[in-house]
Amino acid sequence: MVVVLFDKIDAILQTLKIELSRKYCLILTDDEAKLYDNPKPFGDDIFNNFPDHQDDIVNAHQCLALGQDNAAVHLVIGVIEKEVRLLKTQFSVWTINPDEWGGIVDEMSKKMPKWLVPKGSAEEKQKDEVDRMLGNLRHVNRGYRIYSAHRKQDFRKHQAMAIFSLSKSSLEEIWEVKSMTLKLPVL
Repeated sequence: MVVVLFDKIDAILQTLKIELSRKYCLILTDDEAKLYDNPKPFGDDIFNNFPDHQDDIVNAHQCLALGQDNAAVHLVIGVIEKEVRLLKTQFSVWTINPDEWGGIVDEMSKKMPKWLVPKGSAEEKQKDEVDRMLGNLRHVNRGYRIYSAHRKQDFRKHQAMAIFSLSKSSLEEIWEVKSMTLKLPVL
């Protein structure tokens, strides 16, 4: 009886060994698991309003969960950069380097003082929304682009989380601006 039991235990162990040798396992904290398994990490609105970026946003959060903070930051910043380039067209902005994010935001900002609108009007609310978006994009740019361009620096978890928070806010504001019919004079 004992021999049969040991034989069965041995067979179970051999089967487990074979099965587990073909599998990989992630051991994540609860917070990491929430980041890793969330199909809509920036929420429903961003998921629905930016369908072309869904994979990059999910992958960025998975990288963050796995401790790949640099990869996570680069992925999420790539999403913001693509959207900034699209805004360039909406604002009729021309820059020497068409892909240079800071230059695009600066050119959009230069147009702001020319937008003279009546106080309390719908146009003033639009101007304020655009101004908030540009300010947030400048913060993201400073937190990532300028810092990483001048130093060979790895992003730490708290820096990556701060950039993610700003990126989420930026995408929300970009959507607000993209979805409004601009009544502001674009010169």
